[in-house]
Amino acid sequence: MTQIKTEIHALLPEIILLRRQLHQNPELSLEEYQTADCIEAHLDALSIPHRRVAPTGVVADLIVNPDYPTTAIRAEIDALPIADEKAVPYASRTPGVSHACGHDGITALTLGLARLLSAHRDALSTNIRFLFEPAEETGRGARLLIDGGALESPKPDQFIIFHFANSEPFGMEIQQEASTATVAGLKIEVTGSSGHWAESSLGNSAVSAAASLLCDIEGLNTTAVTQKPFIIGFGTISGGVKSNVIPDTCAMEGTLRAFTESDFDLLFSAIRRMAERTEKRTGTQIRVSLSHRTPAVINDPRLIQKGCAAGRAVFGSRCVLSSSPFLVGDNAGWYFKDIPGLRIVFFAAQDTAPNYPIHHPRFDFNEGIFGPALEMLYGMLLSF
Repeated sequence: MTQIKTEIHALLPEIILLRRQLHQNPELSLEEYQTADCIEAHLDALSIPHRRVAPTGVVADLIVNPDYPTTAIRAEIDALPIADEKAVPYASRTPGVSHACGHDGITALTLGLARLLSAHRDALSTNIRFLFEPAEETGRGARLLIDGGALESPKPDQFIIFHFANSEPFGMEIQQEASTATVAGLKIEVTGSSGHWAESSLGNSAVSAAASLLCDIEGLNTTAVTQKPFIIGFGTISGGVKSNVIPDTCAMEGTLRAFTESDFDLLFSAIRRMAERTEKRTGTQIRVSLSHRTPAVINDPRLIQKGCAAGRAVFGSRCVLSSSPFLVGDNAGWYFKDIPGLRIVFFAAQDTAPNYPIHHPRFDFNEGIFGPALEMLYGMLLSF
């Protein structure tokens, strides 16, 4: 691997430059046209065939031998509607939009990996399908690529995804089973009847019923008995038109996250029963619904072994096999439902700057992680 390390070291300036260019020019979900153009230009330079899907996704194939299995590698490409508040030369030039989740780094590193694999295709025993996924942040990208045939002709035999985090120094982590949660948007709409608060008996406050129900539901976080951890939380509540008018409508939106489908269904059933009891107690009408339910990402045991072996060769004891999954969602769960997959988290805390969490206006990570992450991914792909 000495020669590979030398080549990786030579690639790093190009990867960092590309990451910073993407960071300066972020694009929101399904608006990633310039990003897709940039990706295709890099693939063209490597003579790797590619095609557009839906309409800003890019699917590319590095074919080593048609008889070999195929490994899919996903890179998200979209940014977030979050202003970039970092005081760095490569800060976003697009007002109100930034790569506050590391997708710029994932895309740049994946293109660097494509360059390395293309140069050493004779060492591979697997074909590679690169999926540059749009709209991951809205939970739509995976289904759009799947509907566009990204998992066909041929169907990949295994799947790899990875992320960057800055919560710990250089290292990596793989979860033993579930890596991310089953996630869905939770919406509750309450309907009462309007009137003047001076004659409160003639009206029925939807806000009061919603507030009571919200407290009951969030109480499940400490009382529900489930197989694994979960969270139910509400991010918005809105209702009413004026301070002296009894509100006849109120809507709450939140999230339900659980690591098993059975826990998720148990919790949602409990929420619906609470809504029914609140209806009877308050005389209101309550509608409970879910949106954008995304399955959990469950790591495959064989790929866990291969990932840990390649990780320990690079990171040593800083490669951790963890039993603590993340209560985040990733629409890659749709890929993993039919294909064995592995989710890897690379840690890259900054040494000389504060480390803000993902989706924070000042999120950033240590670009020094690119070298060891590239070496680990290359080593894992050689093991297939």
